[in-house]
Amino acid sequence: MRISLTLLSSLCCLSLVSCTSVDDHELTLRDLDIQSTTPGTASVFVKPKSDAEVQSAYQAYLASTSTDEKGRRVALTRLAEIERAQLQKLDAAQSPEDAAEFDSQQRASLLRIVSLHEQALKDTPNAKNNDQLLYSLAQAYEKLGNSEESLNTLRKLSDQYPNSSHVAEAQFRLGEQFFVDGEFLLAESAYSEVIFKGESHPLFEQALMKR
Repeated sequence: MRISLTLLSSLCCLSLVSCTSVDDHELTLRDLDIQSTTPGTASVFVKPKSDAEVQSAYQAYLASTSTDEKGRRVALTRLAEIERAQLQKLDAAQSPEDAAEFDSQQRASLLRIVSLHEQALKDTPNAKNNDQLLYSLAQAYEKLGNSEESLNTLRKLSDQYPNSSHVAEAQFRLGEQFFVDGEFLLAESAYSEVIFKGESHPLFEQALMKR
């Protein structure tokens, strides 16, 4: 299926500048969660009433496209955003009586985030903001209790995106693990990377003290 990149960019709340008609039997953006009222563009795309409808629309789009379709990353990112929003709602509504159900729902949502991020990284390994995906992926692994995968992801972030704004935090967390493992030279090196970011960094003082 072919949907213009211009239309797909509207999923990120950008203005539409052109439109492409699609076959009646093909998925259109009408089922997705953005609404455009820009004069001179395609007809208004109505926002579904629930996150479930939005998710279903994006999942249908993903199922109907090849892995080289550029819009897939937009869809994968949007689905992950919905999952994170649902996690925040779960946190806000948590009560001691519902702890078991909360844990189950939280874990399921985190696993979906992991799957979505891994798919996005696989589909677009050279995208410019993959450092943000790796950072979010590491966070999801950590919340799932998978520290090993979280640290491996942070290593990948640091190695592949040394200029990322997330590198200092990644190095600090790696330094913590190195210290626990008794790898004191590696820990010192990791803490130094944080210190090099300067006194304005929130982790500067902690890194300086630990080094």
